[in-house]
Amino acid sequence: IVLRYKFDKPVIKACLRGLFHRTSREDALILYTSGSTGKPKGIVKSGHSFLSNLEESMEIMKYKSEDVLLPLIPFTHFYGLSIVFIWWLTGCDMVLCNYKNIRTILKAVTEKGATVVDGIPSTYYMLTQMCKKREKVCVKVRDSAVRMWCVGGAPLSKELAESFYDLIKQPLLDGYGLSEVGNVALNTGDFREGCGKPLPSVKLKVVDNQGNELPAGETGEIYVSSPGVMKGYLHLTEKTEEVLADGWFKTNDLGYLDEHGNLHVLGRKGNEIVRKGYVIYPAHIENRLENELKLRVRVVSLQDEKKGAYMILFVETRQTFTQQIEQAINEALGSILKPDKILFLPTFPYRPNGKVDFVALQNQAVQWKNAREEEGKCMVQQ
Repeated sequence: IVLRYKFDKPVIKACLRGLFHRTSREDALILYTSGSTGKPKGIVKSGHSFLSNLEESMEIMKYKSEDVLLPLIPFTHFYGLSIVFIWWLTGCDMVLCNYKNIRTILKAVTEKGATVVDGIPSTYYMLTQMCKKREKVCVKVRDSAVRMWCVGGAPLSKELAESFYDLIKQPLLDGYGLSEVGNVALNTGDFREGCGKPLPSVKLKVVDNQGNELPAGETGEIYVSSPGVMKGYLHLTEKTEEVLADGWFKTNDLGYLDEHGNLHVLGRKGNEIVRKGYVIYPAHIENRLENELKLRVRVVSLQDEKKGAYMILFVETRQTFTQQIEQAINEALGSILKPDKILFLPTFPYRPNGKVDFVALQNQAVQWKNAREEEGKCMVQQ
């Protein structure tokens, strides 16, 4: 479906008057988090915070009325909703398609004149795999009208970014934002890695566990201060006070700023695994195995009295020679990072927004561990 912006001028003016009247409210918008790591939360935002953040983003990324947007994301969260408003405010065209079907995506890219594509890493992984298998498809995608391939919603691995560039000869433009604060940093293509520099109105710092600001290159929690910050979580006063303090929003995301001022996001804080006295970051393991072995993996940890944490590694693969994969993983990670169990799945569970459902993986890990403990009890009784 192609949505064309062909309203009469009086209609446009009337719509915009109504829009800006509504957005003048402090509670103009209630967005919900994806719930990929737990229960979704309602986010209350003012109309000004939402629109000013979008207008700044549009200026930085140079959207224009001649563009044809292709959002490969749902419209139920900030990322997708922002694309709809960009379409409206810019006056360009937008193509809607089944973003879970690779053939539909390819048709939209190569036949509908898309110039700006937005998607999450798993969607670009699917597109990259198809281009690797079919050279003719790859050539069509490479020769398409797309001028910007934008990615967000989850950390972008170095392996995927490099594979995409090698095939399509254009970079994946990574960005970082949250429903609570809007867009924080956008990569305009000046650098191949990272999420780019913070927006002009955004203040950003990386802090340690005591809240002390860290220098460039050191990893810590990302704090954000900007006009786009939410008013608070709906009916969750205590939770709001936890994340908003002294004008800063605590993102609970880990990352660092490089020497050029570009932001690099590594994953969620609180996912650290303390095991045998070592602190292990799941994102480090996941990126390492993707870069070295070309494997898509996710790490889940469970409480364990002896080790502190029981680490389970999920591998997404349809290959049947799992013993060889398991051996390669253990050799690549070594004794400290070696998981307690490796479980193979033909596909990860995904939420409607395309993100991996970590709650579902956690439940599978618990079920496996409980079954293992029951087997152990039966053997002892025998």
